[in-house]
Amino acid sequence: MWKIIEETKKERCTILTSHAMEEVEYLCNRIAMMFSGQISCIGSPRHLKTKLGQGMCVLEAVASEEKSEENVRDGLLALFPGSKLFEEHSNRIKLLVPLSKDLSLSRLLT
Repeated sequence: MWKIIEETKKERCTILTSHAMEEVEYLCNRIAMMFSGQISCIGSPRHLKTKLGQGMCVLEAVASEEKSEENVRDGLLALFPGSKLFEEHSNRIKLLVPLSKDLSLSRLLT
């Protein structure tokens, strides 16, 4: 369905309603957020994240041959002070990392 919407939006205006922000961010150039039946804000995904975002979600998959989940979890919590463990099951760890001036996505990629 995403491919069909992606192709269709090249030729015309498409209105999509969704609660799935991942879907909206991928498919939409502009987003209008509604609250109590009224548009409360409108803008690009990046603009809305900057204006309204509360942080980042970090999802880490731990391979069975890698360090234990506890070591990876403790390392991520140390790397991102103030972050909170959101989910931990199977071989996946999900953290909520609050926004701050010192927060850098590049720290994850090194």
